[in-house]
Amino acid sequence: MGKKINCVTAYGNLSQEEIIAKVREIANDPNWWKAQWDAYISTYWEPTMKLIQQKGYRTALTIGALMDTAMNAGIGDDDPSYHWGVEHLIQEAMAQTQNESDFLGKFLELRLQYPTKNSGDMVKRVDVWQKLWRDQQWDMYINPNNYIQ
Repeated sequence: MGKKINCVTAYGNLSQEEIIAKVREIANDPNWWKAQWDAYISTYWEPTMKLIQQKGYRTALTIGALMDTAMNAGIGDDDPSYHWGVEHLIQEAMAQTQNESDFLGKFLELRLQYPTKNSGDMVKRVDVWQKLWRDQQWDMYINPNNYIQ
């Protein structure tokens, strides 16, 4: 079984090469992979799904767009006047809409209006989701060549 490691004390003073070596040591450890998934689920999935639970929005497209935002922008705001996290975006979009289609359209519009800091080309990132939304690809069974250049 894998070892439990306090990353701050164990890795804080290592060089990049040493960190890479340490990661390679645990790369095939099932406990490492479980810890990664547990972290993803508790940090992004559960809080985001809880935010939309009351409305029952559960399509693959909506969940995909929200998870992409949660992992890119985080749950909370970096700056409430300009860089919104997924919680703020969801609350604002819900307050202005009555159904899942309108909600996702508004959410994506707000995502562009309140972009994530240092995240590259937000228009390109959000455009992929908007194209799926415009094409009503709620189940996301699509040909990715039509959406990704």
